[in-house]
Amino acid sequence: MNRRFQLLTIFVLLVSLLSAQNNKVEKQQRLTGRANISGKTVDYTTDEVMSQVAVQLFALPDSSFVYGVTTDDGGWFNIKKLNVGKYYLRMSFLGYQTQDVNLEIVKDDREKPIGVIKMQDDAIMLSEAVIQEALPPTQMVEDTLMYNVDAFKVPDGSVLEDLVKRLPGVEIDENGAIKVNGQTVTRILVDGQEYFGNDQNMAMKNIPVNIIDRIKTYRRKSDFTRITGVEDGEEETVLDLRVKKNMHKGWLSNYDAALGYPVGENDFSEWLKALYSGRVTLNRFQANTQFSMNANTNNSGRGGGVRKNTQLGVNFSKNIGEPYPRRRNEFPLVVGGNIRWNGSSSRSLSESESETFTTEYTSSSFRNNRSRSNNENNSVSGDGRIEWRPDTSLTIVFRPSFSVSRSNSSSRSGSVTFNTDPYQATDMRDILNEYMNLPAEILDSIGVNSQNSANSNDNNSNQISGNFQISKRFNKERNSNGRNLSVDMSFSKNGGESISRSATKQEYYQRHDRDTIMNRYNVNPTDNSNMSGRIMWTEPFDSGRTSLSLSYQIQASNRETNRQTYVLPVTGDYEFWDQHWYVPSELQQYLNGELSRQATNVTRNHTISMTLRRNTEKINFQMGLNILPQYTGMDNFKYMGYEIGDTSRVVVNYTPSISFRYRWTRQKSLRINMNSRTSQPSMEQMMDITDDSNPLNISKGNPGLLPTLNNSLSLEFSNYIEESRQTINLNMSLSNTLRSISNKTDYDPETGVSLTQPMNMDGFWTNWNTSGNFSYQKTFKNTKYRMSASTNASFRHQEAYMRTGSIGNYNESAGTGGAAVLSTTETVSAGQRASFTYRDNEWVELTVNGNINFNHNENSVRKDGNMDTYNFSYGGRVNVTLPWKNAHIASDINMSSRRGYSGSYNRDDLIWNASASMSFFRGNSGTLRIEYFDILNDESNVNRSVSATGRSDTRNYNINSYIMVHFIYRLNVFGNRQARQDLRNSQGGNQNQRPQMQGGGMQRGGGMQRGGGMPGGGMPGGGGMRGGGGRG
Repeated sequence: MNRRFQLLTIFVLLVSLLSAQNNKVEKQQRLTGRANISGKTVDYTTDEVMSQVAVQLFALPDSSFVYGVTTDDGGWFNIKKLNVGKYYLRMSFLGYQTQDVNLEIVKDDREKPIGVIKMQDDAIMLSEAVIQEALPPTQMVEDTLMYNVDAFKVPDGSVLEDLVKRLPGVEIDENGAIKVNGQTVTRILVDGQEYFGNDQNMAMKNIPVNIIDRIKTYRRKSDFTRITGVEDGEEETVLDLRVKKNMHKGWLSNYDAALGYPVGENDFSEWLKALYSGRVTLNRFQANTQFSMNANTNNSGRGGGVRKNTQLGVNFSKNIGEPYPRRRNEFPLVVGGNIRWNGSSSRSLSESESETFTTEYTSSSFRNNRSRSNNENNSVSGDGRIEWRPDTSLTIVFRPSFSVSRSNSSSRSGSVTFNTDPYQATDMRDILNEYMNLPAEILDSIGVNSQNSANSNDNNSNQISGNFQISKRFNKERNSNGRNLSVDMSFSKNGGESISRSATKQEYYQRHDRDTIMNRYNVNPTDNSNMSGRIMWTEPFDSGRTSLSLSYQIQASNRETNRQTYVLPVTGDYEFWDQHWYVPSELQQYLNGELSRQATNVTRNHTISMTLRRNTEKINFQMGLNILPQYTGMDNFKYMGYEIGDTSRVVVNYTPSISFRYRWTRQKSLRINMNSRTSQPSMEQMMDITDDSNPLNISKGNPGLLPTLNNSLSLEFSNYIEESRQTINLNMSLSNTLRSISNKTDYDPETGVSLTQPMNMDGFWTNWNTSGNFSYQKTFKNTKYRMSASTNASFRHQEAYMRTGSIGNYNESAGTGGAAVLSTTETVSAGQRASFTYRDNEWVELTVNGNINFNHNENSVRKDGNMDTYNFSYGGRVNVTLPWKNAHIASDINMSSRRGYSGSYNRDDLIWNASASMSFFRGNSGTLRIEYFDILNDESNVNRSVSATGRSDTRNYNINSYIMVHFIYRLNVFGNRQARQDLRNSQGGNQNQRPQMQGGGMQRGGGMQRGGGMPGGGMPGGGGMRGGGGRG
């Protein structure tokens, strides 16, 4: 009770202090007149609305500065409470002529509409910018980081993925996940409209670069926040592509066909003898209508194994009716959606070398593993969106979605475990191929166990979901932050079935009496449903600058599972079961009740929230308190032969949240966030039962688990200095987890068997981490040079308990080896990256780069272990435009080195890529391009992971060295004349003219960004992404 009273007291005191301070600031800034002026900015040529235009108000006759705002996403601006007098407004935006408008406010004026101001291109400035200066790669406008596409050269015919890899601060992992300055991108937009929902591959692999003018990245607010204007704390990082001017008036179509073949030997030659890719896109991007149809197919040997992919999809959006006056692109009706099919098949091969930390120096655990897998996946999915505004005060949104997926996979793996480092104890170098040749007495001395397993899985899943929102504003003025009532409801239903087959053989070299062979067949149908509802009331104060929100939310979920496990014989027809996976008709006789599970998991989570917000011209502050009663129960639980019946628990958590942002200018801001989140352990973790379905890794539940509480604190500072074209970005974070759940591990050195059990760790600093990143980028004014650099560092502290000794028959009291010992792993990481680019706008672009990353891992029970790793690389990239036949050549070369890894993983990879292209046909609509990746066939893929209980080095096998020949054809016959001319200019259509910036500017040349080098082709730069910046 005392704790709750203290929290509420602190909350009230902070509110009082903040209100008093902000009232003091407002008296210094507030205009005291009675007239309101408003206007709208649009592009002179296309009539498209222009957001983020700087609007400055100056008083006459001395031109003293009075007030400043920026236009919203609908191009509107408003200045309220203006005094009587003579003024002039100045509208400015990079690349456009400055517009001045004179006005006079008289005594009787209340509303003074300025009308529509048309912003014209500053053709002289743009031309000089291209000829005399390097294009600024990045710009910060408000909370939006913008990339100017013309500043980055890519090969003719490139798609969005090729461009994004070169953007400073952007990283793309082998699974295609995109990160911008550490933030994961979840959605891609085109001109503010959603493009194939959250399927980023549809955009990354299909949208041609030559139609993109600019890429914006920012934190997009949720539908709820964008509709109501009330922050709910839910944001997603997006990439928003702006299509070039005049490309909105026609159909754009691209065709790409390519053939190639692997070079040198590889492990997938029987399955993938030749490489191919094909792509067809048809797009129409108008102001109020978008339509896209994409189809592509390819196979690839990069990114973890080899794979074949096929995608088909259609996406559309339509704004219906005339937009409401003075609204942010609010139309009476907006409809949109997409449907897509994805099919893929893959083959992968990986090897790993791992060490399990043990608590005794007389025993160790080293494991070598090799696995090979095959996967087939097919899915059909779709999303829809209907947004209806009967009037300006009422908004209704409905988002339905569905997905149907089918997949199957098979894998084989083999592993061997030693009680000492086999590289030091023997002369073996290829452990998995050589250990069987060791003399029996040596293998029985240093060997612990070996395992060979085969698995086959079939999965199907069907899901349908929807979200419904309704918001009512009780004040017609959108920007007045009036009273607001909103209701948000969602549902989802998911059903499916998983069938798995496994055949496993274990051999224990210290205990041959434990040798086992197992054949198991599992059937696991699932039926899950989720529903949630939220109601929120917002009450404004102080002319809308302060507001108080009260909300209640309930989330209910039911998850039903009924896993049936069948233990099949290991002799007769089943001796080689993994060769045919035959399932007998009399299956029921092999049902094992102890290994089967049946349960219904029920959760009911309630959230009661109170949030205070205060907004001024420079300060945005938000503080809230959440009360979370949570119920979790499991009905009719049957597992391992136990009938546990109904079990439940109720907990109540209290979580505060604080958000503060201070904005000096449109390009300079500071943001601090603090929040807490709770997480319940699963009911499976809480069941006091043992699962030995994997004899080498046995798990056990813990009924005493408590919920965890994660606290996080983050700081973000960004500054873009337009005069000197410098971008500065600083990010820092600190987080910890109270009562964090870690696995206690009992390791038997005689058999190599591990028994894990989840448990809560005590203390405030048992599981915590901190990180920081500083990035700097500069384009030198009136020169052709730019540079970027970044420094990052992080620290992570992990704790878990370990015990070394016999675990008997999976009963701790029967084991030996004494009490568990606290194992602590601390990881320190540091890295530095830098690049320098020279660009002659007509002929050449040259980049040199380098980076180094250091990781130090220290474990309290293995202090003598060497776990320091170094990764460093250096190299360069060149793109050259030749003076004849629209020809371009590009090449990049990087030396990538690793130190501190296991066995043969320490090596130097010299990675060299090259390409050449030539354009022809009228308007250079056709391009022939040849690419050669990893010319020296020297690239490898290795990574390390470290936890509180062990470390692992993994190598994935790929096809890195190959040649591809592309033919690309661009069809734009339906666009207007200016659009076609812009497209020709962007492709270097007239060699006697300097490249033009209009319509996307110079788009010549290109180079490779495959293998080696630095992710993103540059350094993290350009501020964070916070709110705003894009359309909903």
